[in-house]
Amino acid sequence: MKSQTQVSVLKWVISFFCVLLLTLEALPTYGQIAELMEKSSVVLVGTIVKMASVSFPGVQASDKTAVVKVDQVLEKPATVSISAGQLITIELKDPSVFREGVQATFYADGWILGEGVALREIGHELITRALAAPELQEKLTKERQELKDAQLKARIESADIVLMGRVKSVRPATVAEMAPRVPRVTEHDPQWQEAIIHVASGLKGIGDNQEVVVRFPGSKDVAFYGIPKFKVDQEGVFLLQKDKVSGLPKAALAGTTVETYTAQQPLDVLPKEDAEKIRALIPH
Repeated sequence: MKSQTQVSVLKWVISFFCVLLLTLEALPTYGQIAELMEKSSVVLVGTIVKMASVSFPGVQASDKTAVVKVDQVLEKPATVSISAGQLITIELKDPSVFREGVQATFYADGWILGEGVALREIGHELITRALAAPELQEKLTKERQELKDAQLKARIESADIVLMGRVKSVRPATVAEMAPRVPRVTEHDPQWQEAIIHVASGLKGIGDNQEVVVRFPGSKDVAFYGIPKFKVDQEGVFLLQKDKVSGLPKAALAGTTVETYTAQQPLDVLPKEDAEKIRALIPH
């Protein structure tokens, strides 16, 4: 007969492999991860601190909301301030799969951004021993990087001009005399602003030592969530398209009328350290 110790070990092994199989079945495939990455503007690793609660008064608590401690930020727009150790609110798709103390990678989008951060979950990966295996982590990291590179290449190809530069000034939107104002009736007033950017290095469609006008919504309305905003002395690489959204495609600059440009996605504004990588992705 088997000893009690042998039986206990056998039960533990069977239990371990059952949990492992269930975990592997629950993990998203690499194709699903790519889809989640495409739909998400924020990807972070976080730990559930409190269920059915919120991290700041500006959001309504419900059975779907949870306070989450940010353990690691993997992806986010430059305009969103989230850092490790911060408490945020996430509206969960299915709160029944979570409990306090559970750690997961959350794929999410913006919900409320003000005195605190509240996100809506698009999908998640529970952090388990299986997921933490070095081989799987490496593949997930590679999948994320390949998706990000593909998205970046697409943005570069669609951009009219790409440049490295610095924001010299920010002003309310001007209307050049040559540009008739197009009436726009909307409850979401964009409060258009203009950033004057000095081109230190033209990477595509523009030369060095010029100035361009980039129009962007100054409004914090949710309708403009994720659209980059600019501030004086901000440096970076800018992937810009001719302005087709404000209804005012011309602006006044140094006594002349010039075209205006826009940056519509987080990937359109990148750190200046990325200049060489972006230069290498531009067809010559």
